[in-house]
Amino acid sequence: EGEGRTLLKAHSGQEALKILLKEDISLVLLDVQMPGMDGFEVAELMRQRKDTQTIPIIFVTAISKEKKYVFKGYQAGAVDYLFKPLDPLILTSKVDFFLGLDKQRRELQAKLKEAQAHRAAYEAGKTRAATHREHSQGSSQGNRNGRVVGRAECLYAHPVSASREFSVANHAGSTPACQRG
Repeated sequence: EGEGRTLLKAHSGQEALKILLKEDISLVLLDVQMPGMDGFEVAELMRQRKDTQTIPIIFVTAISKEKKYVFKGYQAGAVDYLFKPLDPLILTSKVDFFLGLDKQRRELQAKLKEAQAHRAAYEAGKTRAATHREHSQGSSQGNRNGRVVGRAECLYAHPVSASREFSVANHAGSTPACQRG
């Protein structure tokens, strides 16, 4: 335990899985030898669940030092494998590293969520503006009979073809109809 950390202890594989389902866990220190379900089985079950499959696992053991067990630990999803007795400085360093990665991951997720919210607001604004523009254009454009429908302080007329049709728009450099003499 340390500043901003909480150590949750499980005395069996089943208990560890229950904690994983209830708590937001950043790192698992998993003993290979546990009553009932061993650490390898717990790791394999963790990797099968979406909500626990990315939690880093550091296996800890006093007995299974053979390479085949170490390899089995990595196959089960371990990011590291430590042997007892544990060196407190090494353990602290590894825990600090993985908790730092978890903090960065959470910060990135928060920024991604914020960016997605901004994008959604931007897209909603574009949709509202397009809808408003469509309604505005539909109610203020002249028809082919020369009538103008809608309200405006001053209309800007632009020829749209060689025929004598005009469109109503608000463009710079246009001659406002209300200023013509």
